[in-house]
Amino acid sequence: MAGTPLAFSKADIQQLADQISQAHARATLAPSDVRDTFCRIWPNLDAGLKALEAIVGAIPGWGAIAKGAIAIVSAVGEAVNKALCGGH
Repeated sequence: MAGTPLAFSKADIQQLADQISQAHARATLAPSDVRDTFCRIWPNLDAGLKALEAIVGAIPGWGAIAKGAIAIVSAVGEAVNKALCGGH
């Protein structure tokens, strides 16, 4: 029905607000959780980025641009790893 306005009751809006609050509470991480998660996944992510960089770098044309972008992401990740995780 085109042109039919949507109508929400106060209860609908309150239910939606409650669901958003609950989802936010579940999704909020403490800084230490973020650090621990990053430090745990970085080694695998870095290996994947290096493999992707090698594959993409072999593609003529835009591969060089993508390879450069991946190298930047990898360098930033390494810096964060060194600062947060004591990585080398």
